[in-house]
Amino acid sequence: MTEDNKRNITLLITSIAGQPCEVSDELMRYIFANEAQSIRNKTNTKVAPSELIYIAEERTAGELLNQIKGNILSNEEARVPKSIKQGDVAFEFAGETKSERLNNAISQLLRNREREILCYRVIRW
Repeated sequence: MTEDNKRNITLLITSIAGQPCEVSDELMRYIFANEAQSIRNKTNTKVAPSELIYIAEERTAGELLNQIKGNILSNEEARVPKSIKQGDVAFEFAGETKSERLNNAISQLLRNREREILCYRVIRW
């Protein structure tokens, strides 16, 4: 895991939680390594394709958010956003309560990306 990966994961967590969150670097590295290994296994490659690293980052952020969800929801000052916009892309999180929006955001990060990953699969003989 590079510093860029760590920064991207932290940015995702902060954006969705609506506040800076303390997460263990060791846990972040462990989850990221598992997600990257899963991508390598599915693509039959020794190194995860750089075009798919964002999937490992998003899934890592989703897993970490799932771990600290209770802390986020118990903080009265936390503001889970209803939408996130970056450039031309915007995500709307359904739900009236902070809990519903957070769960929907986590689900969005953890969604199944098999089709995208399999596009990079290397066939072995």
